[in-house]
Amino acid sequence: MTDLQRNDSGDGEVVRAPRVLIATMMFPVPSEAFAGVEIRALLEAGVRVRVRALRPKHRLADKLLLDWRLQGMDATHGDARSLLRGMLCMLARPGAAFWAVRWLLRDASRTPGLFFRCVALMPRMFDILRECERDPPTILHLFWGHYPAVLAGLVKRRLPAIHLSMSLGAYDLVYRFGASIAAANAADSLWTHAQCNVEPIRLMGIRNPRLEVLRRGIDLSQVPHPPYNKIAGRIVAVARLVRDKGVDDVIRAFAEASKRLPHLQLVIIGEGPDRRRLEHLAEDLELLEAIQFVGAAPHSRVYRELVQADAFMLLSRSASERLPNAVKEAMACGCLCITTRTAGIEELRAHPDNPLVVDPGQWAEAAQMLIDVLTRHERYVEARERGRAFVLREFDSKTLTARRMSVWSAAKMISGAVECAE
Repeated sequence: MTDLQRNDSGDGEVVRAPRVLIATMMFPVPSEAFAGVEIRALLEAGVRVRVRALRPKHRLADKLLLDWRLQGMDATHGDARSLLRGMLCMLARPGAAFWAVRWLLRDASRTPGLFFRCVALMPRMFDILRECERDPPTILHLFWGHYPAVLAGLVKRRLPAIHLSMSLGAYDLVYRFGASIAAANAADSLWTHAQCNVEPIRLMGIRNPRLEVLRRGIDLSQVPHPPYNKIAGRIVAVARLVRDKGVDDVIRAFAEASKRLPHLQLVIIGEGPDRRRLEHLAEDLELLEAIQFVGAAPHSRVYRELVQADAFMLLSRSASERLPNAVKEAMACGCLCITTRTAGIEELRAHPDNPLVVDPGQWAEAAQMLIDVLTRHERYVEARERGRAFVLREFDSKTLTARRMSVWSAAKMISGAVECAE
């Protein structure tokens, strides 16, 4: 029997809970609440999860774990002791260290910035490798490609019995990191969270036939049940406050709509380095009393705001935007969502005639849409209802987790994984 099929005492008792080590860059972080949703769904399905982040612990990590109902989970970070252990591990395994640097030179030399950052993170990767050697997981799952791909290469070379599972996101498509491409082609299961990513992934040279589209879900247990007491003229925006997220365009569109509808209110949820500039913009437009900057907020607060909102706006200009979870959550709360035409956004347009999508930067057009949404409610009743039903049907994190586990099970790596998920 394998380790998966026995308990830790080795007495032959069947253990249904798979052992999954998730490698990521930083966990938890405020901008990646979807990671908490996915990991909580795995834990609730009976999976024994440990998260190993390459970078140091975020200053809000403990608060976020509490908010995400993950307090006490097994998660470690790239601290000084881990780096020291990793360097000792590299000295003890010079062949593996030499192979990793040579592999990087071969597959990642055309992206020198990423190459040198990978080298800097290598001691942490070797510390995680050391842990895998001492306590092997059934599955090593890379939450992202790029830097963790080097860890995948090391584990695949030294511990080939471990199932390598890997997700490719928009950053991987933007950076086209050679190590990510090599690791993806070697993966035992390969994922991406939007159908629109498949063709670019193939164009990168990733030919792995195991590629599956598995969307990022939302935790439906957190979504309040209707009826919703919508506040007329209340608009919500949820985004990290960085330039590419287009919150400045949301403010401009709100300002333009306010000329026609002076009672409007805008609630902006999120934190980031662009906050001061956005507050100055609101002040210049004489809208400080109409705009509330909430900052980072727990998920429960986000949902409370969304169920009261008449409309939701996300006017992102980011080339890496893919099926934003904030839009899914807003749709689940009965919001009409005005968004930009980012890659794959059509995969979220539940109503075939939904006109509420504009090109990036077209905030004036978004303003006209906002006016129409707020003054002609009867026109959008069906869009609200279809949008909510679509998200509840297609983006349930528990259903999506069961599908991931069924793929892992089909690879004969998990005994009874599907039964465990159910």
